[in-house]
Amino acid sequence: MNKEFTILLVDDSPASNALATIYIKKTKVCNNIVTVLNGYEALKYFKSNSVPNLTFVDINMPKMNGFDLLDELKKDNLLKNSRFCILSSSKDQDDLSRAKSYRDVQFMSKPINKNKLDNLFKDLKIKS
Repeated sequence: MNKEFTILLVDDSPASNALATIYIKKTKVCNNIVTVLNGYEALKYFKSNSVPNLTFVDINMPKMNGFDLLDELKKDNLLKNSRFCILSSSKDQDDLSRAKSYRDVQFMSKPINKNKLDNLFKDLKIKS
């Protein structure tokens, strides 16, 4: 387990954040998991803390949605310093197309599970 590795979960659903935390811990990639409830809180986190190694972002959230967060991070040149995975239950084709337009941003459909995480970590070459 990499103690220096940090994962940021950005989702307005405390239940989704709790479930993701459980499955991430089962992968033994890290124990340092931070949760925030919207894109605005995530942007504040990025600007006042060390940049997380991996960020999971929901699309539909209040205050600032996931796409607006990614756009702000890109504008502030912070997008390149972390890896991102959009984690969403959206089936909207516009959302899926827009998600694919971000270079080097992964997409995972909800619900999250250990198998999906194992595959993502393998694709990103993240080891436990």
